[in-house]
Amino acid sequence: MMTIQKTALLALGVIASVTAQGQVCFNSPFNAYSRSNSHTDIVAVDMNGDGILDLVAPDHYFNRVSVILGAGVDGNGNPQYAQTVGQTNVGDDPYRLFVADFDNDGDADVAVTNNGNGANTVTVLRNNGLGGLTVSATHAVGTSPRAITGADFNGDGNIDLAVGNVWSDNISLLWGQGDGTFNPGQPVSLGQNFQPVALAAGDFNDDGKMDIAAATNNNWIAYLTLVRGDGTGGFIPGAPQNTNLSVTGSYLANIDTADFNRDGITDIVLATHAGFMARYPMIVMGSQTGFSGAFTSVFTTAGINTQITGLSCADFNGDGNPDIALVHPASGGSIDSVRVLLCDAKGEFPVAAQVSYGSLQTINSSFCITSGDLNNDGRPDLAVGNNVIVTQSNYDLYTLVNRTPYFNISGDSLLCDFANVTLQAQSTENLTYGWLWQNSVTPVAGNSVTFNANQQNNYFSVTGNTGMGCYNRSFGVVRVDQVNISVTNTPDTVLTAHASNTAFQWLHCTAQGDTIIPGATGQSFTPDSSGDYRVVVTNAYGCTDTSACRSVIIPQNPNNPGNPGVGLDDAQAGKALRIYPNPASGAFTVEYPGGVQAVAVLDLAGRVVQRIGGNGAQALTVNFDAPAGVYILRIETPEGTYTQRLLSE
Repeated sequence: MMTIQKTALLALGVIASVTAQGQVCFNSPFNAYSRSNSHTDIVAVDMNGDGILDLVAPDHYFNRVSVILGAGVDGNGNPQYAQTVGQTNVGDDPYRLFVADFDNDGDADVAVTNNGNGANTVTVLRNNGLGGLTVSATHAVGTSPRAITGADFNGDGNIDLAVGNVWSDNISLLWGQGDGTFNPGQPVSLGQNFQPVALAAGDFNDDGKMDIAAATNNNWIAYLTLVRGDGTGGFIPGAPQNTNLSVTGSYLANIDTADFNRDGITDIVLATHAGFMARYPMIVMGSQTGFSGAFTSVFTTAGINTQITGLSCADFNGDGNPDIALVHPASGGSIDSVRVLLCDAKGEFPVAAQVSYGSLQTINSSFCITSGDLNNDGRPDLAVGNNVIVTQSNYDLYTLVNRTPYFNISGDSLLCDFANVTLQAQSTENLTYGWLWQNSVTPVAGNSVTFNANQQNNYFSVTGNTGMGCYNRSFGVVRVDQVNISVTNTPDTVLTAHASNTAFQWLHCTAQGDTIIPGATGQSFTPDSSGDYRVVVTNAYGCTDTSACRSVIIPQNPNNPGNPGVGLDDAQAGKALRIYPNPASGAFTVEYPGGVQAVAVLDLAGRVVQRIGGNGAQALTVNFDAPAGVYILRIETPEGTYTQRLLSE
């Protein structure tokens, strides 16, 4: 009897190595902030500890950093923001931000690079716990600092800063002291004319130590440099890797990280900005030896051959895979737009969804983007900032609320035998569902459906639709993994199971039931006495089944009377053992003066066809209705086990 082991399906897209491929739905842009400012960076973070994400952005024309506090949501679920905005003056042309807890007080602090008019500094701003920022210190760095990132690079438990200096061709290091102050370190040179425009921190070679990935440009050729950390504050720059965007005009603008291929090692996505030919996102995968393989262009022919100034990685469609949101400033009379590249479980991007801004935005203005759950509905939203001074009627910062429907699938992803399987879709939203099973073309409607899993891999898809143009789709597979329970005698006295990569337990078949044979857990088993045996097989997925009883006859050993194994014409039975009628038709009787304990009927392959207990009676009648042929009777008595031929008519 087979034991059916069922494994529950998980969330959308996780049940198999596939991805959700629906439309990513966002609301129309919603004004977050209009103060005639311009922004080159934006971060979504809870600045005042109220559980609501706020927005932090540098105003690079007005040399200040703004904190726009979140104020809940309106009746439509759009995030609201306080009208009073905290603004703190910093150095000239603040360009990029890094936000973390520098003084270990539980609040998010801010570091900003000051890029203009010879400022060449980083300003550190401490948070008062309510979202208010005050300047803590200003640190001199290299020339034209346009990139910044942070992590604990030296293993002391405090956040350090790494600053990319475009015209110094190096990275400045500031060592965090844990109290909000920083000490300068020795800069890391990247090589002549390798200008770092964006930095990211991560363990890119899987050695447990934080590294720095530097997006650099050298004479309009884009490079990526892995600066390996040693865990104590030392760095070893690797050779710059050409991204193969060697066409004149290739210029990197931004960088972000995620584990796109889900191998546990951080990967990189690069954004190209100014230029003439190559302007599209690039993916490079991390490995134990650093960045592995070739740089992979994403959607070079799918309408993304345009400037990209900002990008942000998050799982926008709820399939468990990190996606990429890109912002495109308008050019040539076009309008601004955002695209979301949907990643599948292999780290590939087969789907690009465009989010149009419509006519609400100023031409050539959108520049930076960030993601986060701005309205606390469990989905990552987007916030976009403009990079030119706009009028009060336009937006400095605006949000795009993610309305992509999320749903979970429950049911069984693994069956141990071919059977019906019931799948269910659940969501907190009011969705309608359509299911496709195997090669069907007509969807089956309903939250719950039942299909017949009639082959090893049974593929299905389900689409959840809001009815307002937003949908999401997931693909999955229900696997049937039957247990191989075939057994052969190799040689006649050795039993061998054919299954592999499984667990085994051999049993002794008796009239009173099966008994476990201690220690008999190998793929092969050699009995020490004649009898019937079977094996319980458990495969790698937990499916369990038991083979049929199989007979082993050990020849008589004349030197060991205690082992009464016999051949086919065992003289030891003598004339005392009678079988009649023989040939038999429908029934036969076994008679033995010492009493018959059990009779087993075997075919010529050694398989047990029938077994009946005799309870020690001197005569035992066996009803036997089998195809005509020759069979072997194995007769168990108190004195031993005997075998005889039986002819069935």
